[in-house]
Amino acid sequence: MQTWAKRGFQTALVTGGLLMLGTGIASADDNINPDHTPQSALDAKIVVDGRVQNNSIGTVLGDKHLPEVNRTISTSPREVLAAVPGGSLVTPLAETATQRLATDQNAPLRGNKIVSGVAVPVDVSGNAIALGGDSSVTNDSTQETSISRPVTTTGEDRAIAGNIIGLDYTAPVQVTGNAVSVAGDAETENTATQSSTVDGDYTTNGADGAISGNVVGSHATTPVQLNGNAIAAGGNADAESTTTSDSLVGGVVYTDGTDSTLSGNGGLVPLAAPVRGTGTALGVLGQAESDSINSTTAQAGQESPDFAGNPVYVHTNGTDSTGGGNILQPAIASPVTSDCTSAVAVGQSDAVCSSDLVASAGGGNRSDGTDSVLGGAIGVVPASAATSVIGNAGGVIGDASTDQNNVIDTSTGGTAITRGNDSVLGGSLINAPVSAPIDSCANGGVVVGDSDIACENITTTSAGGDAGTAGDDSVGGGNSGQIPVTAPAELIANGVGALGDQDIYATETKFSSAGGDANTADDDAVLAANLVNAPVATPLQVFGNSAGAVANTTSDTALENQISAGGPSKSTGIGGTGSGNIAQAPISNPIQAFGAGVSALGNGKAQASNVTNSTTGDVATTDGSDGNLSGNLITAPIAGATQAFGDSVAVAGDNEAGATNDVTTSAGSSATTSGKDGNLSGNLIGAQAGPLVQAFGAAVAGVGGDNKANSSSVSATNAGGDLATNGDHGFLSGTLADVPAGAFVQPHGDAVSAVGSDAFGISDNNTSGQIGGTSDTSGRGGSLNGIHLTSPVRGSAPVYDVPVEVAADALTSATHTNTAVVGENTTDEDAPLRLPTAGGLGVTELPFGGVFGGLPTQRSASGNPLGSLLGGGLSTGSLTGGGLPTSSLTGGGLPTSSLTGGGLPTGNLTGGLPTGNLTGGGLTGGLPTDIAGTLVGGGLPTAGNLPLHVSPAGRSRSDVPGLGNLPTDNLTGAFSGSLFQAPSLHQLPVQTPALSGLDTTSALPVSSLTDTQSRLSNLFG
Repeated sequence: MQTWAKRGFQTALVTGGLLMLGTGIASADDNINPDHTPQSALDAKIVVDGRVQNNSIGTVLGDKHLPEVNRTISTSPREVLAAVPGGSLVTPLAETATQRLATDQNAPLRGNKIVSGVAVPVDVSGNAIALGGDSSVTNDSTQETSISRPVTTTGEDRAIAGNIIGLDYTAPVQVTGNAVSVAGDAETENTATQSSTVDGDYTTNGADGAISGNVVGSHATTPVQLNGNAIAAGGNADAESTTTSDSLVGGVVYTDGTDSTLSGNGGLVPLAAPVRGTGTALGVLGQAESDSINSTTAQAGQESPDFAGNPVYVHTNGTDSTGGGNILQPAIASPVTSDCTSAVAVGQSDAVCSSDLVASAGGGNRSDGTDSVLGGAIGVVPASAATSVIGNAGGVIGDASTDQNNVIDTSTGGTAITRGNDSVLGGSLINAPVSAPIDSCANGGVVVGDSDIACENITTTSAGGDAGTAGDDSVGGGNSGQIPVTAPAELIANGVGALGDQDIYATETKFSSAGGDANTADDDAVLAANLVNAPVATPLQVFGNSAGAVANTTSDTALENQISAGGPSKSTGIGGTGSGNIAQAPISNPIQAFGAGVSALGNGKAQASNVTNSTTGDVATTDGSDGNLSGNLITAPIAGATQAFGDSVAVAGDNEAGATNDVTTSAGSSATTSGKDGNLSGNLIGAQAGPLVQAFGAAVAGVGGDNKANSSSVSATNAGGDLATNGDHGFLSGTLADVPAGAFVQPHGDAVSAVGSDAFGISDNNTSGQIGGTSDTSGRGGSLNGIHLTSPVRGSAPVYDVPVEVAADALTSATHTNTAVVGENTTDEDAPLRLPTAGGLGVTELPFGGVFGGLPTQRSASGNPLGSLLGGGLSTGSLTGGGLPTSSLTGGGLPTSSLTGGGLPTGNLTGGLPTGNLTGGGLTGGLPTDIAGTLVGGGLPTAGNLPLHVSPAGRSRSDVPGLGNLPTDNLTGAFSGSLFQAPSLHQLPVQTPALSGLDTTSALPVSSLTDTQSRLSNLFG
């Protein structure tokens, strides 16, 4: 290569972005200590390794192989400057200045480093291009580029010394094994391996210094792969390729800010961002075929164990410092892949692929802010966000097929551990890991053609890990805020066809997690060790759906998801002031639509299987004993799911949809604290919710459609758990407010059919779980302690097994079971607000069956959900003839026979009327009498010692002993008169039925049975 070309190339590389991040890098054997002299404080090493070989172009004159290039360029900023006009004058001056700063023992800036290592390997080989003629290539390429640059310096006992600004970067490029055909045949057989490494630890020290020993920089790798693609335009293209790319950049970072001011801090941005496009087959007026095997590994940063064995990327220490030992690490792993896509326009395309990818960035963090001011803080925002577009196919007027097998693993960050004991605002911790993979797999569309799609995908995505700190005896130390988020989004095995056939098969196993345990603690601290923890898991997935118009479509999909965010929340504020408080709000809510099919003038089938386990948070524990405003806990977990699946629609065609669903969604768990001997401490608020919204198994058919929807669902929702605290001997402590709430909206197994169609809806639902649990507190001694409030709320609205037909047939078969518990033993069977659970909800039936006294709302005998309210809704007959249900009257209930004909209730009235009838002929059952009708034996078994004065006809009045104070005037011999005649005579307490779970007790004055009947009739309408 000519000198001018070489220098121009060097200049372009540097000015394209390298110099703007600093000039220079220390040499590989650069060791800085008082006894050794470095070469320079500013230095860099840039390696460009170019390989171009085994490429050919087919022309009408034959297959022409392109020239080969195999050259490695190693340069540095000083060489680039020397190549620039005037640079030869600048370089010696810069070298002299930097060496003096690095070597002069009295220079305050001694030991600072601006360092960089850059590796750019480029492999362009094994490509065949047909331009009017045939082209054929066989290639075997191996490329390896490596830079090892550990950097060691120190700023101990110095000011503005031993700082490192570093940029380590590798950007491997691999373009191999591609076949492109334009009016000819292109064929390649390719094997290519590429490896790129820039590594080396950063080691420095800022102990006892001022603005020393800090490390700022980035470890980044961005490999690019374009391999094994086949593109045919007016010809045939055939690519067979096996490729590998491995890249590693960076090492471990060690520093120390002990006894310093603004020293020993680390700010690192590790980045792993591979970009890959492999195995694509594109046929345009031609035929394309790709057979690709590809592997990618990209790693930014490394880890080594700390003294406790935890893997750590950034090690530092801020003990006894002011603003020392802090860490900031926003690690990013964001691979983007487009693999095994098959597309056609008036032609054929076929792609068969096997691929795997591993991308990792950053790692754990370790510091200590003990006895510091604003020291030992950690802020980490690791993000794993892989985007994969794989195994998709589609076309217009042609055949497209793809078969993809893919494995991808993306990870960022790790544990974060520090502490702020005896500090002022030390040991703070912010942890916000994000795991958000985006997948598009096995989707397709075809117009006038055929497509066959198969995709097997296994993805693992993780971000962050356990995070802990402490704030013992501190002021504002050891506080922590954590927001781990897991939010995968994907489109899997969805297809659309028109005037063609489409078959899709897909399986996926997904593991996605963010964060881990959240832990902070203190004793005898002020405004310390408080924790906010808000983990979120919300997978958004649309899969296994198909739609066709004048087409045959099939989709068969199986997904398994393990989704998690966060973990237990643990703190303590014993003997503290404003310390050890926890506020947590874990949310778990999968949002999914799957297994649905639509067909018009064709045949369609959609089958999907879903197994999802989504979990956020866990147990929450703290303690505010002997504290002030300490150990208070708010827990508001939400565990729900929003799903639509297994629905089918057919218009003038046949369609069948089926789905099986097994979902478990959990948020939080039990929560425990204590405010014993405290002031405004140990109070606990629980707002635990379980919203479950599911619609499935509905069949809709019209205009000669033939339709079947068949779905089954097993769901479990678990939000929160048992709550416990203690406010003994405190003041305004140990208060517990618990409001668990469950909402279940689950229409399923319904069918609608019109105009000569058949619709068949089949469903089976089983819902279980626990929302909230027991709640317990104590307030012995002290003042205003242990206040306990609890109010479970539940709403259930299952609407199922409802056929609707208009000049057509609609058949349904559905079963429904809901055993989920809300609060303490509040299930669907005794919910204060619920819709009927058998036969669906009739249009004219009363909602919330049983709000007013438990009036039953059964369907009519004919089973018609549209039956009249009075014709089928009240199961026990008329109100006056025997129809009031046996709701409680503070002891037993209203009779099930006529009030006027046989009257007294069969339960107890405040403990005591017997279960007999007061008839026109006297006491016939229950009241003990002699032959003449006199009450004997002590009489009425009442509770309350109400003496009864009786006067049977023809006899003298006598006192019946032991019966208490129920004053009467006269009971006639036939008992045909009033039982109670004195207008001022006592009121019988009558409990009105529960309304929304609240019992209301009112007093019902009773003077006669007739008056009683009238009043009760008014009460119940």
